[in-house]
Formats: sequence, C-alpha cells, structure tokens
Amino acid sequence: MKRHILALALVTALTSFSATSKAANIISLTDSFNYPQGWPNGLEQLYFDGSAFSVAPFSANNSTSHGWNIYNDTFMMGGSGLLLWNYSSTFQWVTSGPLAKDTLLGSGASLGGNNYYLPTYNSSSSAYWGLAYAIGGGNFNYGWVQLSYDASTTTATFLGAAINTTPNQSILVGQVPEPSALSLLALGLGGLAILRRRRS
Repeated sequence: MKRHILALALVTALTSFSATSKAANIISLTDSFNYPQGWPNGLEQLYFDGSAFSVAPFSANNSTSHGWNIYNDTFMMGGSGLLLWNYSSTFQWVTSGPLAKDTLLGSGASLGGNNYYLPTYNSSSSAYWGLAYAIGGGNFNYGWVQLSYDASTTTATFLGAAINTTPNQSILVGQVPEPSALSLLALGLGGLAILRRRRS
C-alpha cells in the first residue's frame, strides 16, 4: 500500500513539473500604491522591458513615450478619473475595456496604436485593462493591469499587472504566474522523502 502511495506522489510531482512549465512564461507585478491627482505627479508609467515590469512616476523618468501611461486626470477628457494613453506604438492599450476577470486576451484584440486615448474611467471600483507590447514583425506580448479609482476621494490605485512573454500567446485577465515547476517538483520529492522515513 505504501509503495502505491510513493508511486502516486512521484507521478503527481512529475505531472506538476510538466504542467507548470507551460505557465512559466507569465510574469507579474504585484505592487499596490496610490497616486495623487493632477499633472505631472498624477501620471504613472507602467514599463515592460521584455523580461520585467516597473512603475515610475512621470517626474522620475521624464518621458511619456516609453510605457503605458496611467493618469489620475483633473482636466482632460472633460472631468476627473483615470485616463489611459500612450505616445508609443510599442506599448498599446486594448481598446475594449474595462475587461472582466478571466477574459481571454490575445491575438485579434482591438489595439489603440500610437497616441490613443481611452475614455476617462471614473467609477468607484477596480477594473482590468488590456495591454499589448509590440515586439516587432506584427508580434505582441499580451497582458493586463488592474486599477481602481475612488470618485469620492479622487484616489487612483495601482493593484497589479501581468504579461505573457510568449509572442502572440493568450493570457486570462487577472491570471498570475503559477508556482514554479521546480518548486512543485521539490515539494513532491519532499513528500516522497517523508513517506520513506515513515516507512522505515
């Protein structure tokens, strides 16, 4: 009986290793912070360099051409709220938004292109928005960002983001990386070791 348990544990570990290796291409940024209203301090830029995310205020990088721009708006588009825009066709917003969690996002998504403005988002709730990172040759990495806006306090909050680094491969909105294949394999092998010690 114990031999069967040991065999099952090993199979589980190896299966986990195989399955999760497919999800290793998703990376995320799980930071959470508020930023003020008004230009330029209310402008944050979500930047992706092909392997990692970073977020910096406008005053830190002094550029609006190298990332997805997220602005806690006070005067553009006729009111206050979140304004999503960009000056570079490398970092494009998916124009159909906000998106529901678990929406499949990938090839065929409607993209904003260069200097595209999304409508101001001024609802007192969180929302997901689609991202597309152009890597050349008509290929993209697809991802999402979660933001919230509180109309009563005019507070904008960044809640996280993720992107699939495999060209043109889909991602579920809200999807984050699964535990690494190696860590799951180690967990499975650790279980084997415990069972063997109990057996002896």
